[in-house]
Amino acid sequence: MTQICREPNVSTATIVSVLVCGGILLPFVPLAGPLSTDDLMPLLAVGLSGFAVLFSRRAHIRFPGFLVCCLLIFAGTILFSAAYNSSSLGQLVRMAGKSSGRLIFFAVLIICLTYLFDSPSKAKKALFWFAAFATFESLFCIWAYKTQYQGPYGIGIADVPSWSVISGHVRVHGTFSGALSVHEKASVSSNFLASYLVLSIPVTGGLFLYNKSLHRKVFLAIAIALQIITLYLTYTRASLVALGIGILAMGWFMKKRTWSIAVFILGIVISLSVPAMRAKFLSEGHNRYSLWSAAVNTFSSNPVAGIGDGLYMSNLVSNPSVYDTAYGIANATAHNSLLMSAANYGVLGLLAHILLYACLGTFAVIFVLRSGKEFRGITVGIFGAIVCYLVQDQFNNLHYVPKVATQMWFLVALLPAFAKPKQELAPPRMESSV
Repeated sequence: MTQICREPNVSTATIVSVLVCGGILLPFVPLAGPLSTDDLMPLLAVGLSGFAVLFSRRAHIRFPGFLVCCLLIFAGTILFSAAYNSSSLGQLVRMAGKSSGRLIFFAVLIICLTYLFDSPSKAKKALFWFAAFATFESLFCIWAYKTQYQGPYGIGIADVPSWSVISGHVRVHGTFSGALSVHEKASVSSNFLASYLVLSIPVTGGLFLYNKSLHRKVFLAIAIALQIITLYLTYTRASLVALGIGILAMGWFMKKRTWSIAVFILGIVISLSVPAMRAKFLSEGHNRYSLWSAAVNTFSSNPVAGIGDGLYMSNLVSNPSVYDTAYGIANATAHNSLLMSAANYGVLGLLAHILLYACLGTFAVIFVLRSGKEFRGITVGIFGAIVCYLVQDQFNNLHYVPKVATQMWFLVALLPAFAKPKQELAPPRMESSV
């Protein structure tokens, strides 16, 4: 952990929490370059917290320097790929600024939020805001499903695609929708909503384990139920698999392995008892093998520096040798962040991304173990959310979905607040021999 000297402010921490957590409420609408509407509130939050860091006067804070360095190393490999693949200054700026800018943003987010949330009380309030916005999103989704609400940019619900075995149903998108990209024919925002929910459910569960107050436990239990119902209404299989693995990971750390296995089995039973989900799991195929194969084909033809950021879909649709795989025709992105990085940035990007995730996992384990016993439920909940993210990231490339990735890095930045303070060694005592 690296130290800088400043003094946090409680009201600033609350405002920043609301801005970051509330960022999910804005749909994806492109504004300029890589900037979109769902970036506005998190950017404002980082600006406000950065202002607090720069102009405060006292107090020591620590931030995870090695994790920040991994983010910056990854950004450096993207800059190398951009320099290698660009043919003009404008193209260089566009390629270099998109994903590398996101990584630099995440690094600044971690530094600023680790500074602001320097005590368990502030971090707990931030997590309650996180759970509250997830519950509000869930209530909106359930209302939209009940009333069949279809708002602008796909907000609310959308029809299940005609190729699905559950065609004729609708699934919820909530506010995780937006304008379609050039090569998109249908919105897949339900996947992103589900990815957000597999972050919020373990965190809300961790708060439930921590709190002793009966009325808070009742509120959190209702919140968990609403979020799980909404998760099922997305009809996303990968999210349920990710949540199950996250629950097992939480049980392992809490030494409640039997209970976590029981919950895992109960989840399987519930999933298979819902006719639409049973059909999805047992009767519907998937296209992941073809998508992953296309990403490998792209990487194999451009191993040094990839094809460059932002060119994946245009390269895919124009190259039959890439999209025509042994598993069928690939018609979307890799749906696996590591393979996307390999295709976009080459071998250095792939290695940097693996290093980042290895450091993230190590960081999460270390700070769960360092957390005070009274906060273990909370930190295990955050750890479970990170595990869920990393699992589903290999099926839905969440690293390339800032609306979800920002929420995950927000949770990461809160973990150090629950670490037990290190006790300083007492100076040696002088004894007389007389």
